[in-house]
Amino acid sequence: MTQPSQQTTKPERDSTSTERKGWLAFVAIVAMFGALTTALQFSSREKLHQLALNREASSYLTTLESYRLAVEDEFLEQDLVFVELGMEELVHDSGDYLEAIALRSLEIQETLGVFAFDRNQRLLEMATDSTHPPAEVDRLKSLDLLPFHPLLEGERHLSILYPMGEKGELGYVELLVEPKAILAQHAAIDEEIFQQGLWAFALGTVLLFLIFRALLSRLLRSERELLRKSANLKEANLRLSQACKTAGVGAVTAHLMHALKSPLMGLKSLELDPGEGRESTEENLRATTRKIESLIEQTLNTLRECNLNEESYSFESQEVLSLAAGKFNEGENLRVSVLEGPASTLKIDNLKANLILPILHNLIQNSIESGPEVKVFLQAESRGDSLLLSVRDNGPGISPQAQGNLFKPMQSQKENGTGIGLAICKELADRAKAGIELEKSTEKGTSFRIEIPVEDGS
Repeated sequence: MTQPSQQTTKPERDSTSTERKGWLAFVAIVAMFGALTTALQFSSREKLHQLALNREASSYLTTLESYRLAVEDEFLEQDLVFVELGMEELVHDSGDYLEAIALRSLEIQETLGVFAFDRNQRLLEMATDSTHPPAEVDRLKSLDLLPFHPLLEGERHLSILYPMGEKGELGYVELLVEPKAILAQHAAIDEEIFQQGLWAFALGTVLLFLIFRALLSRLLRSERELLRKSANLKEANLRLSQACKTAGVGAVTAHLMHALKSPLMGLKSLELDPGEGRESTEENLRATTRKIESLIEQTLNTLRECNLNEESYSFESQEVLSLAAGKFNEGENLRVSVLEGPASTLKIDNLKANLILPILHNLIQNSIESGPEVKVFLQAESRGDSLLLSVRDNGPGISPQAQGNLFKPMQSQKENGTGIGLAICKELADRAKAGIELEKSTEKGTSFRIEIPVEDGS
Protein backbone atom coordinates (compact mmCIF):
# COMPACT_ATOMS: atom_id res chain seq x y z
CA MET A 1 0.00 0.00 0.00
CA THR A 2 1.04 3.60 -0.50
CA GLN A 3 2.75 5.08 2.51
CA PRO A 4 0.73 7.62 4.50
CA SER A 5 3.45 10.25 4.16
CA GLN A 6 3.24 9.96 0.39
CA GLN A 7 -0.54 10.18 0.51
CA THR A 8 -0.29 13.48 2.34
CA THR A 9 2.46 14.97 0.18
CA LYS A 10 1.10 13.91 -3.22
CA PRO A 11 -1.96 16.25 -3.11
CA GLU A 12 0.32 18.99 -1.84
CA ARG A 13 2.68 18.45 -4.79
CA ASP A 14 -0.27 18.50 -7.20
CA SER A 15 -1.61 21.67 -5.60
CA THR A 16 1.83 23.32 -5.76
CA SER A 17 2.21 22.31 -9.40
CA THR A 18 -1.20 23.78 -10.25
CA GLU A 19 -0.37 27.00 -8.41
CA ARG A 20 2.99 27.25 -10.20
CA LYS A 21 1.33 26.73 -13.58
CA GLY A 22 -1.30 29.28 -12.64
CA TRP A 23 1.27 31.94 -11.81
CA LEU A 24 3.19 31.17 -15.01
CA ALA A 25 -0.06 31.70 -16.90
CA PHE A 26 -0.54 34.99 -15.02
CA VAL A 27 2.96 36.14 -16.00
CA ALA A 28 2.20 35.25 -19.63
CA ILE A 29 -1.09 37.20 -19.48
CA VAL A 30 0.65 40.22 -17.95
CA ALA A 31 3.35 40.02 -20.64
CA MET A 32 0.69 39.96 -23.37
CA PHE A 33 -1.13 42.84 -21.67
CA GLY A 34 2.14 44.78 -21.55
CA ALA A 35 2.81 44.07 -25.23
CA LEU A 36 -0.73 45.19 -26.13
CA THR A 37 -0.36 48.35 -24.06
CA THR A 38 2.97 49.12 -25.73
CA ALA A 39 1.48 48.56 -29.20
CA LEU A 40 -1.41 50.90 -28.40
CA GLN A 41 1.08 53.47 -27.05
CA PHE A 42 3.09 53.40 -30.27
CA SER A 43 -0.07 53.70 -32.34
CA SER A 44 -1.26 56.69 -30.28
CA ARG A 45 2.21 58.20 -30.36
CA GLU A 46 2.34 58.19 -34.16
CA LYS A 47 -1.12 59.75 -34.42
CA LEU A 48 -0.36 62.46 -31.84
CA HIS A 49 2.99 63.21 -33.50
CA GLN A 50 1.20 63.68 -36.82
CA LEU A 51 -1.40 65.93 -35.21
CA ALA A 52 1.38 68.04 -33.73
CA LEU A 53 3.04 68.28 -37.17
CA ASN A 54 -0.24 69.33 -38.80
CA ARG A 55 -0.83 71.93 -36.10
CA GLU A 56 2.71 73.30 -36.56
CA ALA A 57 2.31 73.37 -40.35
CA SER A 58 -1.06 75.11 -40.19
CA SER A 59 0.45 77.86 -38.02
CA TYR A 60 2.49 79.07 -41.04
CA LEU A 61 -0.35 78.73 -43.52
CA THR A 62 -1.92 82.10 -42.67
CA THR A 63 1.41 83.91 -43.01
CA LEU A 64 2.14 82.36 -46.42
CA GLU A 65 -1.37 83.13 -47.61
CA SER A 66 -0.92 86.79 -46.62
CA TYR A 67 2.40 86.85 -48.51
CA ARG A 68 0.71 85.42 -51.59
CA LEU A 69 -2.10 87.98 -51.52
CA ALA A 70 0.36 90.84 -50.96
CA VAL A 71 2.52 89.68 -53.90
CA GLU A 72 -0.54 89.33 -56.14
CA ASP A 73 -1.72 92.88 -55.32
CA GLU A 74 1.74 94.31 -55.86
CA PHE A 75 2.36 92.47 -59.14
CA LEU A 76 -1.15 93.26 -60.39
CA GLU A 77 -0.52 97.00 -60.07
CA GLN A 78 2.81 96.65 -61.81
CA ASP A 79 1.38 94.49 -64.59
CA LEU A 80 -1.38 97.08 -65.31
CA VAL A 81 1.27 99.74 -65.67
CA PHE A 82 3.34 97.55 -67.99
CA VAL A 83 0.30 96.86 -70.15
CA GLU A 84 -0.59 100.59 -70.38
CA LEU A 85 2.97 101.34 -71.41
CA GLY A 86 2.93 98.56 -73.99
CA MET A 87 5.59 96.59 -72.17
CA GLU A 88 3.76 93.25 -72.02
CA GLU A 89 7.06 91.33 -71.93
CA LEU A 90 7.58 92.65 -68.41
CA VAL A 91 4.29 91.24 -67.12
CA HIS A 92 4.96 88.82 -64.24
CA ASP A 93 4.44 85.07 -64.75
CA SER A 94 3.79 82.32 -62.18
CA GLY A 95 7.51 81.80 -61.64
CA ASP A 96 7.89 85.44 -60.62
CA TYR A 97 5.01 85.03 -58.18
CA LEU A 98 6.52 81.89 -56.63
CA GLU A 99 9.98 83.42 -56.31
CA ALA A 100 8.60 86.54 -54.64
CA ILE A 101 6.53 84.49 -52.17
CA ALA A 102 9.50 82.26 -51.41
CA LEU A 103 11.80 85.22 -50.79
CA ARG A 104 9.29 86.79 -48.44
CA SER A 105 8.95 83.49 -46.57
CA LEU A 106 12.56 83.91 -45.50
CA GLU A 107 11.33 86.70 -43.25
CA ILE A 108 9.71 84.12 -40.97
CA GLN A 109 11.99 83.83 -37.92
CA GLU A 110 12.16 80.01 -37.76
CA THR A 111 12.82 79.57 -41.50
CA LEU A 112 16.04 77.78 -42.45
CA GLY A 113 15.47 77.72 -46.20
CA VAL A 114 12.82 77.73 -48.93
CA PHE A 115 12.28 76.08 -52.32
CA ALA A 116 9.75 76.79 -55.08
CA PHE A 117 8.28 74.37 -57.65
CA ASP A 118 6.21 75.28 -60.71
CA ARG A 119 2.81 73.76 -61.46
CA ASN A 120 4.61 70.92 -63.29
CA GLN A 121 6.52 70.14 -60.06
CA ARG A 122 9.86 71.30 -61.45
CA LEU A 123 12.29 72.97 -59.05
CA LEU A 124 12.81 76.69 -59.77
CA GLU A 125 16.25 78.25 -59.64
CA MET A 126 16.28 80.97 -57.00
CA ALA A 127 18.82 83.04 -55.14
CA THR A 128 17.88 81.44 -51.82
CA ASP A 129 21.01 79.65 -50.69
CA SER A 130 20.20 76.47 -48.72
CA THR A 131 22.32 73.51 -47.66
CA HIS A 132 19.21 71.32 -47.35
CA PRO A 133 17.90 69.13 -50.21
CA PRO A 134 14.49 69.97 -51.78
CA ALA A 135 11.37 67.81 -51.36
CA GLU A 136 10.84 64.70 -53.44
CA VAL A 137 8.28 64.66 -56.26
CA ASP A 138 6.09 62.04 -54.53
CA ARG A 139 5.36 64.48 -51.72
CA LEU A 140 4.31 67.13 -54.22
CA LYS A 141 1.73 64.78 -55.73
CA SER A 142 0.03 64.35 -52.34
CA LEU A 143 -0.81 68.08 -52.30
CA ASP A 144 -3.60 67.50 -54.83
CA LEU A 145 -5.72 66.36 -51.87
CA LEU A 146 -4.07 68.09 -48.89
CA PRO A 147 -3.69 71.77 -47.91
CA PHE A 148 -0.09 71.10 -46.81
CA HIS A 149 2.31 68.21 -46.23
CA PRO A 150 4.66 68.36 -43.21
CA LEU A 151 7.63 66.01 -42.79
CA LEU A 152 10.09 66.04 -39.89
CA GLU A 153 13.63 65.26 -41.06
CA GLY A 154 15.06 64.16 -37.71
CA GLU A 155 16.77 67.02 -35.89
CA ARG A 156 17.79 68.76 -39.13
CA HIS A 157 14.62 70.59 -40.10
CA LEU A 158 10.84 70.47 -40.52
CA SER A 159 9.86 70.46 -44.19
CA ILE A 160 6.38 71.83 -45.02
CA LEU A 161 4.97 71.85 -48.56
CA TYR A 162 2.23 74.37 -49.46
CA PRO A 163 0.27 74.64 -52.73
CA MET A 164 0.08 78.22 -54.02
CA GLY A 165 -3.25 79.20 -55.57
CA GLU A 166 -6.23 76.96 -56.21
CA LYS A 167 -4.88 73.36 -56.22
CA GLY A 168 -1.37 74.65 -56.87
CA GLU A 169 -2.19 76.71 -60.00
CA LEU A 170 0.80 78.93 -59.29
CA GLY A 171 3.05 76.11 -58.05
CA TYR A 172 4.37 74.93 -54.68
CA VAL A 173 6.50 76.34 -51.91
CA GLU A 174 8.58 74.23 -49.54
CA LEU A 175 9.31 75.88 -46.22
CA LEU A 176 12.22 74.49 -44.14
CA VAL A 177 11.66 75.38 -40.48
CA GLU A 178 13.74 75.07 -37.32
CA PRO A 179 12.62 71.74 -35.68
CA LYS A 180 13.16 72.68 -32.02
CA ALA A 181 9.52 73.59 -31.37
CA ILE A 182 8.04 70.45 -32.92
CA LEU A 183 10.70 68.25 -31.27
CA ALA A 184 9.76 69.73 -27.89
CA GLN A 185 6.10 68.98 -28.60
CA HIS A 186 6.97 65.41 -29.57
CA ALA A 187 9.05 64.95 -26.40
CA ALA A 188 6.14 66.22 -24.29
CA ILE A 189 3.77 63.85 -26.10
CA ASP A 190 6.14 60.92 -25.56
CA GLU A 191 6.46 61.67 -21.85
CA GLU A 192 2.70 61.99 -21.44
CA ILE A 193 2.05 58.76 -23.34
CA PHE A 194 4.70 56.94 -21.33
CA GLN A 195 3.22 58.08 -18.02
CA GLN A 196 -0.32 57.23 -19.11
CA GLY A 197 0.81 53.85 -20.43
CA LEU A 198 2.71 53.12 -17.22
CA TRP A 199 -0.32 53.97 -15.11
CA ALA A 200 -2.62 51.94 -17.36
CA PHE A 201 -0.25 48.95 -17.21
CA ALA A 202 0.16 49.20 -13.42
CA LEU A 203 -3.57 49.55 -12.73
CA GLY A 204 -4.41 46.84 -15.26
CA THR A 205 -1.83 44.49 -13.73
CA VAL A 206 -3.19 45.09 -10.23
CA LEU A 207 -6.74 44.45 -11.45
CA LEU A 208 -5.64 41.30 -13.27
CA PHE A 209 -3.77 40.16 -10.17
CA LEU A 210 -6.82 40.57 -7.94
CA ILE A 211 -9.11 38.79 -10.40
CA PHE A 212 -6.55 36.04 -11.07
CA ARG A 213 -5.80 35.56 -7.37
CA ALA A 214 -9.50 35.13 -6.60
CA LEU A 215 -9.98 32.67 -9.47
CA LEU A 216 -6.79 30.74 -8.60
CA SER A 217 -7.83 30.48 -4.95
CA ARG A 218 -11.18 29.03 -5.98
CA LEU A 219 -9.45 26.66 -8.39
CA LEU A 220 -6.99 25.46 -5.73
CA ARG A 221 -9.79 24.94 -3.21
CA SER A 222 -11.73 22.95 -5.79
CA GLU A 223 -8.64 20.94 -6.69
CA ARG A 224 -7.85 20.17 -3.05
CA GLU A 225 -11.43 19.06 -2.52
CA LEU A 226 -11.25 16.93 -5.65
CA LEU A 227 -7.93 15.41 -4.56
CA ARG A 228 -9.38 14.66 -1.12
CA LYS A 229 -12.41 12.96 -2.63
CA SER A 230 -10.20 11.12 -5.11
CA ALA A 231 -7.99 9.87 -2.28
CA ASN A 232 -11.07 8.67 -0.40
CA LEU A 233 -12.40 7.05 -3.55
CA LYS A 234 -9.09 5.26 -4.21
CA GLU A 235 -8.93 4.06 -0.62
CA ALA A 236 -12.50 2.80 -0.83
CA ASN A 237 -11.74 1.16 -4.16
CA LEU A 238 -8.73 -0.65 -2.73
CA ARG A 239 -10.72 -1.83 0.27
CA LEU A 240 -13.55 -2.96 -1.98
CA SER A 241 -11.20 -4.91 -4.25
CA GLN A 242 -9.56 -6.48 -1.19
CA ALA A 243 -12.99 -7.35 0.18
CA CYS A 244 -13.91 -8.96 -3.14
CA LYS A 245 -10.72 -11.02 -3.06
CA THR A 246 -11.34 -12.04 0.53
CA ALA A 247 -14.91 -12.96 -0.34
CA GLY A 248 -13.64 -15.01 -3.27
CA VAL A 249 -11.28 -16.89 -1.01
CA GLY A 250 -14.01 -17.23 1.58
CA ALA A 251 -16.27 -18.87 -0.99
CA VAL A 252 -13.80 -21.75 -1.25
CA THR A 253 -12.85 -21.77 2.44
CA ALA A 254 -14.63 -25.08 3.12
CA HIS A 255 -12.67 -26.73 0.33
CA LEU A 256 -9.50 -25.04 1.58
CA MET A 257 -10.04 -26.39 5.07
CA HIS A 258 -10.70 -29.83 3.65
CA ALA A 259 -7.55 -29.56 1.54
CA LEU A 260 -5.52 -28.68 4.62
CA LYS A 261 -7.18 -31.33 6.76
CA SER A 262 -6.11 -34.22 4.55
CA PRO A 263 -2.35 -33.48 4.57
CA LEU A 264 -2.48 -32.61 8.27
CA MET A 265 -4.13 -35.94 9.06
CA GLY A 266 -1.44 -37.61 6.96
CA LEU A 267 1.23 -35.81 8.96
CA LYS A 268 -0.39 -36.97 12.15
CA SER A 269 -0.28 -40.58 11.13
CA LEU A 270 3.31 -40.49 9.94
CA GLU A 271 5.83 -42.33 12.06
CA LEU A 272 9.51 -41.88 11.48
CA ASP A 273 10.56 -45.47 12.20
CA PRO A 274 14.16 -46.35 11.61
CA GLY A 275 14.74 -48.85 8.92
CA GLU A 276 13.50 -49.44 5.42
CA GLY A 277 10.35 -47.30 5.62
CA ARG A 278 12.10 -44.15 6.80
CA GLU A 279 12.92 -42.77 3.34
CA SER A 280 9.35 -43.26 2.15
CA THR A 281 8.01 -41.55 5.25
CA GLU A 282 10.32 -38.57 4.77
CA GLU A 283 9.26 -38.24 1.13
CA ASN A 284 5.59 -38.28 2.14
CA LEU A 285 6.35 -35.63 4.73
CA ARG A 286 8.04 -33.40 2.19
CA ALA A 287 5.22 -33.87 -0.33
CA THR A 288 2.62 -33.01 2.30
CA THR A 289 4.59 -29.92 3.33
CA ARG A 290 4.84 -28.75 -0.29
CA LYS A 291 1.09 -29.20 -0.69
CA ILE A 292 0.35 -27.09 2.38
CA GLU A 293 2.83 -24.43 1.21
CA SER A 294 1.16 -24.37 -2.19
CA LEU A 295 -2.27 -23.85 -0.62
CA ILE A 296 -1.04 -21.02 1.59
CA GLU A 297 0.96 -19.34 -1.22
CA GLN A 298 -1.97 -19.40 -3.68
CA THR A 299 -4.30 -17.94 -1.07
CA LEU A 300 -1.86 -15.20 -0.06
CA ASN A 301 -1.10 -14.35 -3.69
CA THR A 302 -4.79 -13.77 -4.25
CA LEU A 303 -5.08 -11.46 -1.26
CA ARG A 304 -1.87 -9.61 -2.02
CA GLU A 305 -2.36 -6.13 -3.52
CA CYS A 306 -1.45 -5.69 -7.18
CA ASN A 307 1.06 -3.13 -8.37
CA LEU A 308 -1.42 -0.79 -10.00
CA ASN A 309 -1.21 2.96 -10.43
CA GLU A 310 -3.66 4.10 -7.80
CA GLU A 311 -3.96 7.52 -9.42
CA SER A 312 -5.81 6.05 -12.41
CA TYR A 313 -9.51 5.34 -12.44
CA SER A 314 -9.21 2.99 -15.39
CA PHE A 315 -6.52 1.15 -17.33
CA GLU A 316 -6.11 0.16 -20.95
CA SER A 317 -6.30 -3.60 -21.38
CA GLN A 318 -2.77 -3.60 -22.82
CA GLU A 319 -1.49 -1.96 -19.64
CA VAL A 320 -3.14 -4.60 -17.43
CA LEU A 321 -1.62 -7.38 -19.53
CA SER A 322 1.81 -5.73 -19.37
CA LEU A 323 1.58 -5.51 -15.57
CA ALA A 324 0.68 -9.19 -15.38
CA ALA A 325 3.56 -10.17 -17.68
CA GLY A 326 6.06 -7.98 -15.83
CA LYS A 327 5.80 -10.11 -12.70
CA PHE A 328 7.21 -13.14 -14.52
CA ASN A 329 9.74 -11.54 -16.88
CA GLU A 330 13.06 -11.06 -15.16
CA GLY A 331 16.22 -10.00 -16.95
CA GLU A 332 16.57 -11.63 -20.38
CA ASN A 333 14.33 -14.57 -19.50
CA LEU A 334 11.14 -13.34 -21.17
CA ARG A 335 8.66 -16.17 -20.91
CA VAL A 336 5.52 -14.03 -21.11
CA SER A 337 4.76 -11.93 -24.20
CA VAL A 338 1.99 -9.36 -24.67
CA LEU A 339 0.64 -9.31 -28.21
CA GLU A 340 -0.92 -6.25 -29.81
CA GLY A 341 -4.64 -6.71 -30.34
CA PRO A 342 -7.59 -4.78 -31.79
CA ALA A 343 -8.88 -4.09 -28.27
CA SER A 344 -5.61 -2.94 -26.69
CA THR A 345 -7.03 0.50 -25.86
CA LEU A 346 -10.30 -0.67 -24.28
CA LYS A 347 -10.48 0.38 -20.63
CA ILE A 348 -10.91 -1.67 -17.44
CA ASP A 349 -11.92 0.20 -14.30
CA ASN A 350 -9.65 0.18 -11.24
CA LEU A 351 -11.75 -2.27 -9.21
CA LYS A 352 -12.03 -4.85 -11.98
CA ALA A 353 -8.32 -4.49 -12.77
CA ASN A 354 -7.49 -5.31 -9.14
CA LEU A 355 -9.55 -8.49 -9.45
CA ILE A 356 -8.45 -9.50 -12.95
CA LEU A 357 -4.70 -9.25 -12.26
CA PRO A 358 -4.62 -12.13 -9.70
CA ILE A 359 -6.52 -14.27 -12.22
CA LEU A 360 -3.93 -13.52 -14.90
CA HIS A 361 -1.11 -14.20 -12.43
CA ASN A 362 -2.58 -17.60 -11.56
CA LEU A 363 -3.13 -18.63 -15.19
CA ILE A 364 0.39 -17.53 -16.17
CA GLN A 365 1.88 -19.32 -13.17
CA ASN A 366 0.08 -22.54 -14.10
CA SER A 367 1.38 -22.31 -17.68
CA ILE A 368 4.97 -21.66 -16.60
CA GLU A 369 4.90 -24.55 -14.14
CA SER A 370 3.82 -26.95 -16.90
CA GLY A 371 7.33 -26.98 -18.39
CA PRO A 372 10.67 -25.14 -18.35
CA GLU A 373 10.45 -24.17 -22.04
CA VAL A 374 6.82 -23.12 -22.05
CA LYS A 375 6.06 -19.64 -23.40
CA VAL A 376 2.93 -17.65 -22.51
CA PHE A 377 1.15 -15.18 -24.80
CA LEU A 378 -1.34 -12.53 -23.64
CA GLN A 379 -3.70 -10.64 -25.93
CA ALA A 380 -6.76 -8.39 -25.69
CA GLU A 381 -9.65 -8.81 -28.14
CA SER A 382 -13.22 -7.60 -28.34
CA ARG A 383 -16.50 -9.30 -29.06
CA GLY A 384 -19.67 -7.26 -29.06
CA ASP A 385 -19.87 -5.39 -25.77
CA SER A 386 -17.22 -7.55 -24.12
CA LEU A 387 -13.45 -7.39 -23.73
CA LEU A 388 -11.70 -10.76 -24.10
CA LEU A 389 -8.35 -11.35 -22.42
CA SER A 390 -6.63 -14.46 -23.75
CA VAL A 391 -3.88 -16.41 -21.97
CA ARG A 392 -2.28 -18.93 -24.36
CA ASP A 393 0.74 -21.17 -23.92
CA ASN A 394 2.62 -23.80 -25.93
CA GLY A 395 2.70 -26.31 -23.06
CA PRO A 396 1.63 -29.97 -23.02
CA GLY A 397 -2.02 -29.14 -22.42
CA ILE A 398 -4.60 -30.34 -19.89
CA SER A 399 -5.81 -33.91 -19.88
CA PRO A 400 -9.42 -34.45 -21.03
CA GLN A 401 -10.24 -35.96 -17.62
CA ALA A 402 -9.19 -32.81 -15.78
CA GLN A 403 -10.87 -30.33 -18.16
CA GLY A 404 -14.37 -30.98 -16.87
CA ASN A 405 -13.51 -30.11 -13.25
CA LEU A 406 -10.98 -27.31 -13.78
CA PHE A 407 -12.66 -24.68 -11.64
CA LYS A 408 -13.69 -27.01 -8.83
CA PRO A 409 -11.53 -27.09 -5.71
CA MET A 410 -9.36 -30.08 -5.02
CA GLN A 411 -9.13 -30.93 -8.73
CA SER A 412 -5.57 -30.74 -10.09
CA GLN A 413 -3.35 -32.74 -12.42
CA LYS A 414 -0.13 -31.22 -11.06
CA GLU A 415 2.04 -33.05 -8.58
CA ASN A 416 1.23 -31.69 -5.14
CA GLY A 417 -1.48 -29.54 -6.80
CA THR A 418 -4.59 -28.59 -4.86
CA GLY A 419 -6.83 -27.09 -7.55
CA ILE A 420 -7.57 -24.19 -5.22
CA GLY A 421 -6.00 -21.59 -7.57
CA LEU A 422 -8.44 -21.92 -10.47
CA ALA A 423 -11.33 -22.16 -8.02
CA ILE A 424 -10.34 -18.79 -6.55
CA CYS A 425 -9.93 -17.40 -10.09
CA LYS A 426 -13.53 -18.41 -10.83
CA GLU A 427 -14.75 -16.70 -7.68
CA LEU A 428 -12.77 -13.51 -8.45
CA ALA A 429 -14.13 -13.47 -12.00
CA ASP A 430 -17.66 -13.71 -10.60
CA ARG A 431 -16.94 -10.79 -8.25
CA ALA A 432 -15.73 -8.74 -11.25
CA LYS A 433 -18.91 -9.72 -13.17
CA ALA A 434 -16.63 -11.44 -15.66
CA GLY A 435 -16.42 -14.93 -17.03
CA ILE A 436 -13.49 -17.32 -17.27
CA GLU A 437 -13.34 -20.47 -19.36
CA LEU A 438 -10.98 -22.92 -20.97
CA GLU A 439 -11.07 -22.01 -24.65
CA LYS A 440 -9.11 -25.05 -25.86
CA SER A 441 -6.35 -27.39 -24.75
CA THR A 442 -4.32 -29.79 -26.89
CA GLU A 443 -0.89 -31.32 -26.75
CA LYS A 444 0.32 -28.14 -28.53
CA GLY A 445 -0.89 -25.74 -25.90
CA THR A 446 -3.69 -24.37 -23.74
CA SER A 447 -5.81 -21.22 -24.07
CA PHE A 448 -7.90 -19.59 -21.33
CA ARG A 449 -10.23 -16.67 -21.96
CA ILE A 450 -11.53 -14.04 -19.55
CA GLU A 451 -14.62 -12.17 -20.76
CA ILE A 452 -15.23 -8.75 -19.19
CA PRO A 453 -18.34 -6.66 -19.97
CA VAL A 454 -17.36 -3.23 -21.30
CA GLU A 455 -19.36 -0.41 -19.71
CA ASP A 456 -20.31 2.76 -21.59
CA GLY A 457 -17.44 5.23 -21.71
CA SER A 458 -14.79 2.55 -21.26
